[in-house]
Amino acid sequence: MIAEPSLVINRELSWLAFNERVLEEAADPSTPLLERVKFAAITAANLDEFFMVRVAAVKRAVEEEDGVADPAAREELSAIRRRAHAFVTSLYGLVNDTLRPALASAQIRLLTVAELEPSRRAALATFFRDAVLPVLTPLAIDVSRPFPLLSSLSLNLALLLEPAPGESGRRLAIVQVPGVLTRLVSVAGADGYTFVLLEDVIRAHIAQLFPGQTMVETTVIRLARDAELELDDEGGRTHLEVVEREVRRRRRSDVVRLEVESAASEELIAVLRDQLDIWPEEVYAVPGPLDLRVLFALTELPGFDALREPPLQPVSVLGDQEQTNVFEVLDDRDVLLHHPYDAYDPVIAFVAQAADDPDVLAIKQTLYRTSVGSPIIAGVQRAAERNKQVTVLVELTARFDEERNI
Repeated sequence: MIAEPSLVINRELSWLAFNERVLEEAADPSTPLLERVKFAAITAANLDEFFMVRVAAVKRAVEEEDGVADPAAREELSAIRRRAHAFVTSLYGLVNDTLRPALASAQIRLLTVAELEPSRRAALATFFRDAVLPVLTPLAIDVSRPFPLLSSLSLNLALLLEPAPGESGRRLAIVQVPGVLTRLVSVAGADGYTFVLLEDVIRAHIAQLFPGQTMVETTVIRLARDAELELDDEGGRTHLEVVEREVRRRRRSDVVRLEVESAASEELIAVLRDQLDIWPEEVYAVPGPLDLRVLFALTELPGFDALREPPLQPVSVLGDQEQTNVFEVLDDRDVLLHHPYDAYDPVIAFVAQAADDPDVLAIKQTLYRTSVGSPIIAGVQRAAERNKQVTVLVELTARFDEERNI
């Protein structure tokens, strides 16, 4: 028991302080521009996970005290929300007032459709008709059609429509921004790199989805759902089955944050809050593009080496000849690899050669995260197909990689 609570640093507020220090890196003018942009995108991605895991856990603690809110948890949640709102204000202030103008000076522009010349808007209209319109599904919400199950972190357009004939209230409609298309739409013929956002292209042509109907307003929305795993081992299920069940549950879990554009009206926000069953403090109205992870794509544009830190190259511990037969090297001496400073190639070569070597009887491996096209996975699969004993310990609950690991 700690006698003086003021001596304790709150874990969640401490995490927000950490993310604020990351944002300071984005604000540092001595850091190359694209590295600053990357730091800003990192803070946005960090904040998503913070809400889906840590804020979700605190919110659950507030709501699950047998119907009686835990005063300490409620106070903690209020403090988190105040700090998070202030952080979002700082993040967008930096992006809008400093980073985007600096990018524009470097010939990397992120514009709205309204800012383009008429000829380029016409080209986007053709792009919308041919590539975007076929994959859009407008959803109207009324008594017979409930609010759709929106995926966590997906982008959607929310619309207020004037009442239909014979009705009195305005109607809500949702159009999901398709994740199968790139969000950064390149504008042909512009100097340097000029992009518009896919959601802005859809909004500019949204009337085609609702012919004959009057639109009152449109805003982009994005919600984050509770992604914390509740691993209850009771009930006779295996650990794998429990994790699979929790991953499925995430798709329908409670909303812990709703982002809307700052121009959204109180009427539209109230309708969305009612549909999503959230508090006013859980709504974040932002003065710029939602989901700033899109900035990562700008940092990966070819060229602009002067706007990046020189890439760090890992040290090659083994020569090319040595790497072709790792077992011979290990017969002669030990090899110590310190990642990420030393190259990972010897590990990949070691597993691949072990899979093919007839004298290798078994491979035992520990994996925290897997990836598509992993040479490590390919190696142990090939070993198993050659009747070697393969045992792999996989971390099923590696955060947000659960499905891939399963």
